[in-house]
Amino acid sequence: MERSRRWGFKAEPDFSLYKPRSKGSGATSMDSVLGGFLGREIPGLVEFKPRGEFFRFVFPLEFRRRYGGFDGEWVCAKIGSGGFGTVYSCCFRDYCVALKVPRGFEPLIEAYARDMTPLEPVISEGEVDALIREIEVSSVLEHPHLLKLLAYHVDKGVRELFLVYEYATHGSLKYQLEERSLTSMRDILVLAIQLADALRYLHAHGIIHGDVKPSNILFVKRVAKLGDYSTAIRTLDTRKQKIPPSTPGWRAPEQVDRELGEETIRRGYQHKVDVYQLGNLILYSLTGENIDGEKLLESKDIIEKATSKLDKPLRKLIEKTMSKNPWERPSLEEVTRELISIMV
Repeated sequence: MERSRRWGFKAEPDFSLYKPRSKGSGATSMDSVLGGFLGREIPGLVEFKPRGEFFRFVFPLEFRRRYGGFDGEWVCAKIGSGGFGTVYSCCFRDYCVALKVPRGFEPLIEAYARDMTPLEPVISEGEVDALIREIEVSSVLEHPHLLKLLAYHVDKGVRELFLVYEYATHGSLKYQLEERSLTSMRDILVLAIQLADALRYLHAHGIIHGDVKPSNILFVKRVAKLGDYSTAIRTLDTRKQKIPPSTPGWRAPEQVDRELGEETIRRGYQHKVDVYQLGNLILYSLTGENIDGEKLLESKDIIEKATSKLDKPLRKLIEKTMSKNPWERPSLEEVTRELISIMV
């Protein structure tokens, strides 16, 4: 497909590399082990309330013609910004969605509310390409603990780009931990099991998330969902044999150390970055401490100190998932089985 020289991204996403494999490729092999963990709500969570300025937004006509259910004026509020995008909550009556646009497109979106002439978006090619890649990845995924993409819009003049996701009614894991509403170890382990299976599903479809952190774990009606696929990469795409970037504080060692990263790629263990980050997430949820890969490379006993107050089985599991060398970390299936055994 041709790329726009003006904005530097495709007029339409290319799904050819992102079609899921058959359901027999690991998607259902652990059903008997997982039992009733998948789809389970996490109790006691605090409902998320958007703050700040609210404005009215009308979805573009071309988008409304393509998708039903987006007519009328929607009440929106900015709820967060990341490395590649800004997210708004948008509600029509009692129905809400999450609207995500590339960083730099905010004036174009908010101009609708103020009867202003849309300003020229200031945005890099990499930022827009990340959102296009996110569309390509998320459009073909179906798992109870992966955030669902409802719709997307890329106009043919390449002047507008946005994604519409299901709305996280109870915010993110970061929000819930800050509100101290998630304190039960059992609930944290259930959450970890759900996320482990979501990541296992991604890996079975040849996709590495690469940025598992509390702000990317969202709760839709108290059900945990892994979101933000802007840094995800496809392991079957031979053009992109690399390790995905991540957020400082949550990086695996191979995302920091170049030589280790190259050895990881050579051995074919790029996907184990998600195992490290899952272990880091469990550690943070239980202790309030997270260990960036750079710190791990500097101190061999940092994980032992951080996990010293945890029970031995859980301590050993976190230590294994956060091993310096990716090839020494357990598989996500092994992590899931171990988490379940710890619970029972």
